[in-house]
Amino acid sequence: MTLPSPGGPLRLRPEGAGDEAFLLGLFRDGLPAAWAALPLPAPARAALVRQQFLARAAGHRAHHPDGEFRVVERDGVPVGRRAVAWAPEGIHLVDLALLPAWRGRGLGAALLAPLILAARESGRPLTLEVDAANAPALRLYARLGFAAVRAAGPDLLMRREPA
Repeated sequence: MTLPSPGGPLRLRPEGAGDEAFLLGLFRDGLPAAWAALPLPAPARAALVRQQFLARAAGHRAHHPDGEFRVVERDGVPVGRRAVAWAPEGIHLVDLALLPAWRGRGLGAALLAPLILAARESGRPLTLEVDAANAPALRLYARLGFAAVRAAGPDLLMRREPA
């Protein structure tokens, strides 16, 4: 699947076994700064991050077995990830992540645009969970019409109505 975006098209392709190192790095880049300050030797911190990455990936796949897990590419180079679960009651953005160098360039909005359109056309809400401390993501989601529904631990559940 190819999507238009500022600066050129984005390609979404299914995640594969060869993407684990990229996805781990993407996960690590998205961790809160507090992780870097954990009082652990670097190898122990890296092992903990890997363990959390694997647990999160397994959890996403267990909760959304029919989910669409995609690597986002620009010019054949991986720059992010988009995971979506489609259900009769709504569309859920399971994960949206971009490498730091690609954030703030309009790619997030481009990746959300087809989901917003699908929600509108199907009459279903679009939901997501976001780290409540992730101010740039919160601004993007608010600009695109998402509203906070409730806190879920350190995350915020957000919803965009179809109309």
